Amino acid sequence: MVAKIESGKSLNGALYYNENKVKSGKAQLLATNGYTKSDRLLSFDDKLFRLTDLAGRNIRTKTSTLHLSLNFDVNETIDEGKLIASWEDEYGYVQAVKNGNMVYVSGQLGHDEKGTLAEGMEKQMSLAYTNIKNLLNGFGYLEDDIMEEVIYVTEMQAGFQTRKTIGAKFYPDPKRIASSIIGVSELAIPGQVVEIKVVAMK
Repeated sequence: MVAKIESGKSLNGALYYNENKVKSGKAQLLATNGYTKSDRLLSFDDKLFRLTDLAGRNIRTKTSTLHLSLNFDVNETIDEGKLIASWEDEYGYVQAVKNGNMVYVSGQLGHDEKGTLAEGMEKQMSLAYTNIKNLLNGFGYLEDDIMEEVIYVTEMQAGFQTRKTIGAKFYPDPKRIASSIIGVSELAIPGQVVEIKVVAMK
Protein backbone atom coordinates (compact mmCIF):
# COMPACT_ATOMS: atom_id res chain seq x y z
CA MET A 1 0.00 0.00 0.00
CA VAL A 2 1.22 3.52 -0.81
CA ALA A 3 0.14 6.42 1.39
CA LYS A 4 0.35 9.96 -0.03
CA ILE A 5 0.74 12.76 2.52
CA GLU A 6 1.02 16.42 1.51
CA SER A 7 2.36 19.06 3.87
CA GLY A 8 3.22 22.74 3.93
CA LYS A 9 6.49 24.39 3.03
CA SER A 10 8.27 23.70 6.30
CA LEU A 11 11.28 21.43 5.88
CA ASN A 12 11.49 21.30 9.65
CA GLY A 13 7.96 19.94 9.89
CA ALA A 14 8.46 17.34 7.17
CA LEU A 15 11.69 16.11 8.70
CA TYR A 16 10.18 16.07 12.19
CA TYR A 17 7.29 13.94 10.95
CA ASN A 18 9.61 11.35 9.45
CA GLU A 19 12.02 11.36 12.39
CA ASN A 20 9.14 10.54 14.72
CA LYS A 21 8.14 7.64 12.49
CA VAL A 22 11.66 6.24 12.69
CA LYS A 23 11.92 6.73 16.45
CA SER A 24 8.61 4.97 17.01
CA GLY A 25 9.79 2.00 14.97
CA LYS A 26 7.13 2.50 12.29
CA ALA A 27 9.70 3.50 9.66
CA GLN A 28 13.39 3.04 8.95
CA LEU A 29 16.06 5.28 7.45
CA LEU A 30 17.38 3.32 4.48
CA ALA A 31 20.27 5.49 3.31
CA THR A 32 21.68 9.03 3.08
CA ASN A 33 24.06 10.73 0.70
CA GLY A 34 26.40 13.69 0.93
CA TYR A 35 26.86 13.80 4.70
CA THR A 36 30.18 13.58 6.54
CA LYS A 37 28.75 11.13 9.09
CA SER A 38 27.21 7.70 8.81
CA ASP A 39 23.41 7.46 8.82
CA ARG A 40 23.33 6.27 12.42
CA LEU A 41 25.30 9.25 13.72
CA LEU A 42 23.27 12.00 12.05
CA SER A 43 21.28 14.23 14.40
CA PHE A 44 18.06 16.01 13.51
CA ASP A 45 19.97 19.28 13.17
CA ASP A 46 22.56 17.64 10.87
CA LYS A 47 19.81 16.56 8.48
CA LEU A 48 17.85 19.80 8.66
CA PHE A 49 20.94 21.97 8.10
CA ARG A 50 21.86 20.16 4.90
CA LEU A 51 18.30 20.15 3.55
CA THR A 52 17.92 23.86 4.28
CA ASP A 53 21.34 24.65 2.80
CA LEU A 54 20.64 22.78 -0.43
CA ALA A 55 17.19 24.33 -0.80
CA GLY A 56 18.64 27.80 -0.28
CA ARG A 57 21.23 27.38 -3.02
CA ASN A 58 18.63 27.16 -5.76
CA ILE A 59 15.84 29.74 -5.86
CA ARG A 60 13.77 27.36 -8.01
CA THR A 61 13.72 24.75 -5.27
CA LYS A 62 10.21 23.99 -4.06
CA THR A 63 10.08 23.34 -0.35
CA SER A 64 6.52 22.06 -0.37
CA THR A 65 6.85 18.42 0.54
CA LEU A 66 5.17 15.30 -0.75
CA HIS A 67 5.65 12.29 1.47
CA LEU A 68 5.15 8.84 -0.02
CA SER A 69 4.93 6.01 2.48
CA LEU A 70 5.46 2.44 1.29
CA ASN A 71 3.82 0.07 3.73
CA PHE A 72 5.28 -3.42 3.44
CA ASP A 73 3.74 -6.63 4.64
CA VAL A 74 4.61 -7.42 8.27
CA ASN A 75 6.43 -10.55 7.11
CA GLU A 76 8.79 -8.61 4.84
CA THR A 77 12.21 -7.64 6.16
CA ILE A 78 15.02 -5.32 5.10
CA ASP A 79 18.41 -6.84 4.35
CA GLU A 80 20.72 -5.22 6.92
CA GLY A 81 23.71 -6.28 4.83
CA LYS A 82 22.54 -4.05 2.00
CA LEU A 83 22.16 -1.11 4.37
CA ILE A 84 25.71 -1.57 5.63
CA ALA A 85 26.95 -1.90 2.04
CA SER A 86 25.30 1.44 1.18
CA TRP A 87 27.13 3.14 4.06
CA GLU A 88 30.42 1.50 3.11
CA ASP A 89 30.03 2.58 -0.52
CA GLU A 90 29.58 6.19 0.56
CA TYR A 91 32.65 6.32 2.82
CA GLY A 92 34.90 4.07 0.78
CA TYR A 93 35.89 1.41 3.31
CA VAL A 94 34.43 -1.61 5.05
CA GLN A 95 33.63 -2.18 8.72
CA ALA A 96 35.49 -5.47 8.61
CA VAL A 97 37.14 -7.67 6.00
CA LYS A 98 38.33 -11.29 5.98
CA ASN A 99 41.50 -12.40 4.21
CA GLY A 100 42.42 -16.04 4.60
CA ASN A 101 42.09 -16.87 8.28
CA MET A 102 42.44 -13.22 9.33
CA VAL A 103 39.67 -10.70 10.04
CA TYR A 104 40.53 -7.00 10.14
CA VAL A 105 38.01 -4.78 11.94
CA SER A 106 38.08 -1.05 11.19
CA GLY A 107 38.08 1.45 14.04
CA GLN A 108 34.86 1.10 16.03
CA LEU A 109 33.11 3.88 17.94
CA GLY A 110 31.17 3.77 21.17
CA HIS A 111 27.67 4.10 19.71
CA ASP A 112 24.59 1.94 20.19
CA GLU A 113 22.59 0.10 17.52
CA LYS A 114 20.74 3.33 16.69
CA GLY A 115 23.99 5.21 16.11
CA THR A 116 23.77 7.31 19.27
CA LEU A 117 27.21 8.10 20.66
CA ALA A 118 27.50 7.31 24.37
CA GLU A 119 28.94 9.77 26.87
CA GLY A 120 32.24 9.19 28.63
CA MET A 121 35.19 6.86 28.22
CA GLU A 122 33.73 3.83 29.99
CA LYS A 123 30.42 3.70 28.10
CA GLN A 124 32.03 4.44 24.74
CA MET A 125 34.72 1.82 25.16
CA SER A 126 32.22 -0.80 26.27
CA LEU A 127 30.02 -0.15 23.23
CA ALA A 128 33.03 -0.11 20.89
CA TYR A 129 33.93 -3.60 22.09
CA THR A 130 30.31 -4.69 21.65
CA ASN A 131 30.38 -3.47 18.04
CA ILE A 132 33.64 -5.34 17.48
CA LYS A 133 32.11 -8.51 18.88
CA ASN A 134 29.09 -8.23 16.58
CA LEU A 135 31.27 -7.73 13.50
CA LEU A 136 33.49 -10.69 14.40
CA ASN A 137 30.47 -12.89 15.04
CA GLY A 138 29.33 -12.13 11.51
CA PHE A 139 32.44 -13.95 10.27
CA GLY A 140 32.10 -16.76 12.80
CA TYR A 141 34.89 -15.38 15.01
CA LEU A 142 34.92 -14.79 18.77
CA GLU A 143 36.66 -12.39 21.14
CA ASP A 144 39.17 -15.13 21.91
CA ASP A 145 40.31 -15.02 18.27
CA ILE A 146 41.55 -11.42 18.56
CA MET A 147 45.33 -11.22 18.34
CA GLU A 148 45.93 -7.47 18.28
CA GLU A 149 44.11 -4.28 19.11
CA VAL A 150 44.94 -0.61 18.69
CA ILE A 151 43.05 1.86 20.87
CA TYR A 152 42.96 5.58 20.09
CA VAL A 153 41.93 7.84 22.97
CA THR A 154 41.68 11.58 23.55
CA GLU A 155 42.28 11.12 27.30
CA MET A 156 45.26 8.83 27.90
CA GLN A 157 44.97 8.18 31.62
CA ALA A 158 41.22 7.61 31.49
CA GLY A 159 41.63 5.36 28.46
CA PHE A 160 44.42 3.32 30.03
CA GLN A 161 42.52 2.71 33.26
CA THR A 162 39.26 1.96 31.47
CA ARG A 163 40.97 -0.53 29.16
CA LYS A 164 42.15 -2.51 32.19
CA THR A 165 38.60 -2.78 33.52
CA ILE A 166 36.65 -3.24 30.28
CA GLY A 167 39.33 -5.44 28.69
CA ALA A 168 39.19 -7.86 31.62
CA LYS A 169 35.47 -8.31 30.98
CA PHE A 170 35.65 -8.48 27.18
CA TYR A 171 38.59 -10.82 26.64
CA PRO A 172 38.64 -14.40 27.96
CA ASP A 173 42.39 -13.94 28.54
CA PRO A 174 43.48 -10.27 28.22
CA LYS A 175 47.16 -11.20 28.55
CA ARG A 176 47.03 -12.97 25.17
CA ILE A 177 46.20 -9.75 23.31
CA ALA A 178 48.86 -7.48 21.83
CA SER A 179 47.50 -4.04 22.70
CA SER A 180 48.58 -0.48 21.94
CA ILE A 181 46.96 2.66 23.33
CA ILE A 182 47.64 5.84 21.38
CA GLY A 183 46.75 9.33 22.55
CA VAL A 184 45.34 11.69 19.92
CA SER A 185 44.08 15.27 20.03
CA GLU A 186 40.70 14.44 18.52
CA LEU A 187 38.70 11.73 16.77
CA ALA A 188 36.20 11.76 13.91
CA ILE A 189 32.96 12.55 15.75
CA PRO A 190 32.40 15.47 18.17
CA GLY A 191 32.32 14.00 21.67
CA GLN A 192 34.10 10.81 20.63
CA VAL A 193 36.85 9.87 23.09
CA VAL A 194 37.85 6.37 21.96
CA GLU A 195 38.13 4.25 18.81
CA ILE A 196 39.28 0.63 18.64
CA LYS A 197 40.44 -1.52 15.75
CA VAL A 198 41.40 -5.19 15.99
CA VAL A 199 42.88 -8.08 14.05
CA ALA A 200 41.55 -11.58 14.67
CA MET A 201 42.88 -14.94 13.50
CA LYS A 202 41.78 -18.58 13.62
